[in-house]
Parts: sequence; structure tokens; C-alpha cells
Amino acid sequence: MTAPTTHPLAAAYLHDLELLLHGVEPGERAEVLAGVREHLEGAVGPGASDDEVRAALAELGPPQAIADEAYAGRSPEPARAPSAPPAPARGAISRPWVPIVVACILGLGLLTLVAVALGGLGYSTETVVSSDGEVKTRVTEFDSTMVLFALPWHLFTVALPVAALTVPSPLWTRAERIRMIAVAPLSLVLIAGLPAIGYAITRTEIGINVGAWISLAVIIIAAVWIFGRDIPAGLRRASAPSSPLVSRPS
Repeated sequence: MTAPTTHPLAAAYLHDLELLLHGVEPGERAEVLAGVREHLEGAVGPGASDDEVRAALAELGPPQAIADEAYAGRSPEPARAPSAPPAPARGAISRPWVPIVVACILGLGLLTLVAVALGGLGYSTETVVSSDGEVKTRVTEFDSTMVLFALPWHLFTVALPVAALTVPSPLWTRAERIRMIAVAPLSLVLIAGLPAIGYAITRTEIGINVGAWISLAVIIIAAVWIFGRDIPAGLRRASAPSSPLVSRPS
């Protein structure tokens, strides 16, 4: 005679139930399956008909209901706090020494620029006496090309090293990088150009001096901005904890 649990209907039922219980601990799963087999063996005898087996299975309910009860009886696992993503490794170009080196390069570059300006701006004057006896000083020659000769030197010793340190670094925004790279060569152009413009307009020593003072004022303002805001901004970002949520400033 055929045992109730080997009947095709009962075997299919047990197979479906076992699949539904795959997430339950093995011991508990075996206990649930054994209880179902015991119920079937007690409800129907050997050689039971299909109708008798169906009636016994109907008393148990669908396999999903038994599986739900088994899962409901499990103790809930404590919720795990999501682990924080690992902080990205900080590259060498984003460490605190980078803003310090940039500041040193720019500082030395601007100081040598002033020295070049003092020695490179040249003009000659002569004293003339007007017909009414008034003594005047007249500029007879002005030349600022010697200052411009220093431009390639400043490009290679100041602008290019600063660009090599700031462009690939995430410590500065695009505008901050542009200011730090351009300040030395543009300052040199200002020192050479504005006094020349003043001389071309007035043909006097006053025009040269006004152009020189204006260029010096612009350079001082740019230096104060860079050393007071851009360099400290890079230092703050280099000293801040590295975070995957902080992207490179643009």
C-alpha cells in the first residue's frame, strides 16, 4: 500500500512547502515538514484515494500559509546600521603642503617681479627753461621693454609650477586656479604697460609714475586676495576630513 506522504498529491505539496521554507533554519524546516507528514499520516491511511488526500491537504491549508507561519515565528534579526562608505584615499596633490608650496612660489615670484620693475623701468629727463624763465623737467626717453624680457622667466619659474600644482589638485575652484596662475605674468605686463601708456599720453614723469602706482595698486589687491582667500581656502580643504560626498570644486 502507498503511504499517505508518498502519494503524488502529498509529495508535490511537501516539495512546494520545502521550497518555500528555504529561508528557515534547517532544524526548524525539518520540524515543520515532519509535522505536516505526521498530520497526513494521521488523517488518511495507507492506500487513500485522491479525494481523501485532497481533503487532508485542505485541512492543512496552502503551503504558502504554513510557510508564512514558520517565518512569522522567527525572531527578527536586529537591523544593521548601514556602514559608511570608506573614505577615498587622499592623493599627494591634495595634501596641506600643496597650498604652502604654491604660496612660497607666488610670494617669491611677486617679490622678484617688484625688483625687476625697479631695475627695468628706465627713462631719462632733461631740464628746459621756457621763454618766460620757467624751469621744467621733460622726459626725453622711456623704455619698459627690459621688464617684458623677464616675462618668459616668470612663466617658467612661477606660472608653470603653480599650474602644475593647482590644475590637477581638487583643493581649488577654477577661478582660484586662474588667479594664482595668471597673477605673476599679468602683473609683469601691467608694470611694463601702464607706465608706458602714461608716458605716451602725457610725455611727462607724472604720467609714468601714475601708471606705475596704478599697476602696483592692482598687484597689491590681487596679492591680498590670493594670499588672504585663495591660499587659505586650499589649506582648509586640504585639512578637512576626506569625504566621498565632496566632489572636486569647479
